[in-house]
Amino acid sequence: RIRAMSVASCASVLCIMAVLIACSIALIFRSPRVRLPFSAVGACGLARMRYGNWLLCGFRVGVATWTLFVTIHALVKHFAYSMSFFTVWSWTLLTVYFVSAAGASLVHCWHCKAGAAENGAGLPDSCCHVDDSLWARCNQRILSTIAPSALMLDTVLWGILLPSDPDPHKARELGFNSYNMHALNLLLVVVELFLNRLPLRLHDLFFATLWPGCFSLFTILRVAANPETLECLVEKREPTCSTHGDRDEVVWPYFFMDTSKAFAALWYLAMVFLFGGAFAIVYAVWKSVKRPMLDRALAATSAGAIVTVDLCQ
Repeated sequence: RIRAMSVASCASVLCIMAVLIACSIALIFRSPRVRLPFSAVGACGLARMRYGNWLLCGFRVGVATWTLFVTIHALVKHFAYSMSFFTVWSWTLLTVYFVSAAGASLVHCWHCKAGAAENGAGLPDSCCHVDDSLWARCNQRILSTIAPSALMLDTVLWGILLPSDPDPHKARELGFNSYNMHALNLLLVVVELFLNRLPLRLHDLFFATLWPGCFSLFTILRVAANPETLECLVEKREPTCSTHGDRDEVVWPYFFMDTSKAFAALWYLAMVFLFGGAFAIVYAVWKSVKRPMLDRALAATSAGAIVTVDLCQ
C-alpha cells in the first residue's frame, strides 16, 4: 500500500510538471509581442546621471568577472554534483545574463563615444537605431527569470533549508559559494534592476516559470536514468537515496523534491506558487519604484497589438 502511494505521488509530480511546462509554452505563444531597441539593454535607466552608461557598464563588467570566477570555482572540481542543484543552475544563468549585459553596455558605450565625436552632440544622437533587438529581448527574459529565482532561492535557503539541516555546522548553507549564490545574488539583481532600462513584463511570468519546471523535470529524469537510483522515485532507500556531499553523490538535491514522499506533489505545487509569488513581488516593486522613471519612455498600443518600447527618447 505504501509503495502504491509512492508510485501515485511520483506520477502526480510528473503530471504537475508536464502540465506546468505545457501551459507555460502555450501562454508564451499567446503573449503580445514586444519590440525593444538595443539601447534598452545597453543604456543606463538613470537619465539624469551624466556618466550613467559608463557606471552601468563598469558595474556589469565587474559583476560578470566575479560571477564567472564563482561559477568556475563551483564547477571545476564538482561539475556533476554542483549542477544537480537549482542554486547553481540559477547562478549560472545569472552569470550568462551579466556577461551578455556587459557586452551590450560595452557596445552601447562605444557607440555613444563614436556618436559624440562625430556629431559633437550628446547622448541623444548616439542611441543605437535598432528598433527590434533580439539581444535586448533575450536579456529581458533572462532578467525576468533570474530576479524571482534569486528571491525564491534566498527565501528557501534561509527560511527552510538552513533551519531543517541536521548538520550542527550547517556546512552546506554557510560557505563561500552559498554566501554568493544565496545572498549576493539578490543584491546584484536589485542593483541591476535599478540601473538598467529593461522593462519587466507580467507576461514573462510564463517564460520564467519554465526555469524551475525544467529543473524539476531534469532532476526526476536524472534519478530515473541511473539504474542504481531508479527505485528512489518510489522508495526511500538508505544509503542509496541519500545525498553524500563528501563523496559528490546527490540524488534529491532538496528534501522536498523526493517523489517517494506521500505529499511530494504538494511540495512541488508549493514551489511553483512560491516562484510565482517571488515574480509578483519583484514585478510589483519594479512597477512602483522603477517604472515611474521610465514612464516618459514607454509607449504601448492597444491590447493584443505589437508593443513598442522606445527608450532612446
